[in-house]
Amino acid sequence: MPRTASDLFEGYHVKVYRYFLRTVGSHDVAQDLTQELFLRVVRHVTSCSPDREVAWMFRIARNLVVDYRREHPAPPLPLAEAFGARTEATQIIAFGLSEALRLLTDTDREVFLLREVAGLDYQELAEACDTTPQAVRLRVSRARGRLKALLSRRLSADEDKRRNQDG
Repeated sequence: MPRTASDLFEGYHVKVYRYFLRTVGSHDVAQDLTQELFLRVVRHVTSCSPDREVAWMFRIARNLVVDYRREHPAPPLPLAEAFGARTEATQIIAFGLSEALRLLTDTDREVFLLREVAGLDYQELAEACDTTPQAVRLRVSRARGRLKALLSRRLSADEDKRRNQDG
């Protein structure tokens, strides 16, 4: 049975907002894009196959981000807010992750965020990105590996810096 626009809003508005916040870097813009997304969902939800609603919705979200970036190129905010980081330690970790994410290709960063921030499964992610589940698995895996390497290097550099200051 197809979900209504209201069902989709209730189930996904927070994930959609966090995805927008991370990709555009502004609360106000993320709210505007979330609103625009759900206006489009309301207008066209009946034309979408019930088993593809989530992927369809995030494909619209991706297109809105592409359009926004084309008009407003700017670096995104750190991930602290997108991941709900509340303590200083989690904010520091989120900042490091945000810096590392900037070094990924746009496509790898996008699939990583759709998987980790928006919570799409591989099938939904493949449909949203118009590719195969195997291709998005590879991209997510590559993004995770690259992030792990970048964060490991940064942690090692920070540790070396602390040792030099202490000793």
